[in-house]
Amino acid sequence: MLHLWFTSPLSLATATLSSRGPLHEALEVKAAITAADTPGPLTVPFRWPRPDDVAATDDLDWAQASSTLRTYGFTLTDDRPCDRHGVPSPDSDSAVRVQTWTGQPYGRLSPLRIRLYGAADEQPIAWYWAGRIRCLRQLARICSR
Repeated sequence: MLHLWFTSPLSLATATLSSRGPLHEALEVKAAITAADTPGPLTVPFRWPRPDDVAATDDLDWAQASSTLRTYGFTLTDDRPCDRHGVPSPDSDSAVRVQTWTGQPYGRLSPLRIRLYGAADEQPIAWYWAGRIRCLRQLARICSR
């Protein structure tokens, strides 16, 4: 069951859903409202950015993303090549890798998984259950809640 509390006409809704805990990002609230599998695990399919998308970030690289995730207690639980759809595949000969980082942020009953996609010499694309993480500041905010 999804519960939303609107604290003022100008503020973002505070919400809880299943074992996700509070939903702080507009992206999370949208994913919770539009999810077909509510309640339960939410998944937003990974989509490679289109050429006309705004760049993922200007400040996120593999070292910074990994450092931020470690700082907030996340551990690297999987690192393997992925196919052209972003699905981890040990048989793939692609240069694109997917790393899965798992952590237990305070207040969440279930673990939070963040995936980093991309080739080693490119900026990674960060993704979690509610969708794309666009910058280092957003990554830190999601990890610290």
